[in-house]
Amino acid sequence: MEETSMKKLFNTRKIAALSMGILTLFLLNSCVLLLVGMTHQNNRVLVESDRIRNIDRVRLNLHHNRSVERRTPLISVSQHFLREFRGDGTNNFIVYETLRLSQRSFPVEPFIFFMIDNRHFEIPVRVLTVDRIQETTPTTERVLTSDSVFVRVVTGVHESLFWESRIRYTLNSQILNAILDASRLQFRYYSGPYMITTRLSGGELRRLKRMIRTLPGV
Repeated sequence: MEETSMKKLFNTRKIAALSMGILTLFLLNSCVLLLVGMTHQNNRVLVESDRIRNIDRVRLNLHHNRSVERRTPLISVSQHFLREFRGDGTNNFIVYETLRLSQRSFPVEPFIFFMIDNRHFEIPVRVLTVDRIQETTPTTERVLTSDSVFVRVVTGVHESLFWESRIRYTLNSQILNAILDASRLQFRYYSGPYMITTRLSGGELRRLKRMIRTLPGV
């Protein structure tokens, strides 16, 4: 009888462990799907209508945190591509960018180069704002409690300083047509003695081409 009870206890624990494993796997998959969904939401082509200004808008956001060069002051750059279609039939293509550079960097030069395959196009930019940003993030570590349970506690804070530049520029039809025919697209910035080059992946370039081809109401 005692052996039967032990078997039942073992089976119960086995079922509980299996259930916990399935639940953990489900939660992990849910988190992965949520992160993928958030990334897809941020990088997809969006079509909007502004009835107040009688403008249809097509948008695409891209983000980079790595440069082609090994040592640059680049922390990250966010690109916001926007095409506006007006009621009179005209349209314009605007790019807004937020560049984050290390605190010891030099100001970004007021132009950007679009390096499209073997050609390059110099585009003047309008610097909207330049701000010195301070971010504070907590530092944590795992601590063993008296109940033999590991918990994560805050042990201090980490402060980081960087420069954030917001720029704006427009793209003409010549550059847009060159992008549509491109197999590679890179962006070149200059910050004092540094060259900073970022590039689109194949998937990002395809999304940008799709955004350029997208028409409102289609």
